[in-house]
Amino acid sequence: MSITKFKGQPVQIAGEFVKAGAAAPDFELVKTDLSTLSLKDLRGKQVILNIFPSLDTGVCAASVRKFNKLAAELPGTVVLAVSKDLPFAHARFCTVEGIENVVPVSDFRKTSFDESYGVLMTDGPLKGLLARSVVVIDGDGKIVYPDHMTKKFADLLKEKNLRHIRLHDLRHSCASNLLANGVQLKEIQEWLGHSNFGTTADVYSHLDFSAKVKAAQTLTQAYDEPAEEKPPTQDRKNVEILMQAIDEMKKLGFDSLEEYLAYKDEQSLKEMKKSPIEM
Repeated sequence: MSITKFKGQPVQIAGEFVKAGAAAPDFELVKTDLSTLSLKDLRGKQVILNIFPSLDTGVCAASVRKFNKLAAELPGTVVLAVSKDLPFAHARFCTVEGIENVVPVSDFRKTSFDESYGVLMTDGPLKGLLARSVVVIDGDGKIVYPDHMTKKFADLLKEKNLRHIRLHDLRHSCASNLLANGVQLKEIQEWLGHSNFGTTADVYSHLDFSAKVKAAQTLTQAYDEPAEEKPPTQDRKNVEILMQAIDEMKKLGFDSLEEYLAYKDEQSLKEMKKSPIEM
């Protein structure tokens, strides 16, 4: 048995999740026309299994849309969207959403797929459904992900003499860079696949560096100007927050706002690692 999480709460999984380097277990899943598809049928092609509980959840539906876009750019690769939804539900979703590059397949016939891949949730609100996960299988039937990219990323950091961060932390960097370049939080929510806007806003809204730097520099200039010159008009609450930030920056001994904001970002990452929230 292994453990995953659903909305921060531990959920037990039957069996052990597959590991990189192992031979991928064969499977028989049901397509939208009720014919079966096995891993043997896909020999010689790279296969991506996008596994999820149900198309009726926002994150799962978003993942299928995202993989549909990616699959168009991956020659020689077959992307399977795997859940226990009925094939009719798969067909309806793909028709409505215009999904053409992903092959939806169902595990509703209770095959050995869920346990052999270690993705069957055995308790919690979604007991009996598949846990969200991604598995990549090469043309020889070997599992290359999970773990493959994580290890490669760690090796690259070591090779370049860079400090260690998690591969998952790149999502955080992606969101902060999108914010800094004017992308709206709603668009970032869809890009990251968050099920609700609140998650994106709570986790990433503090990372709009360019806006913070510009506002704080404006305040700094206002402090340095002669008393007779009026500071820029701003929302009083925002001014108070920025003044507190500047005071804290000085107390911590940072010479620039960039260093201070980088420090705050690092502290936020540490807090998020302690709290099991949707990233």
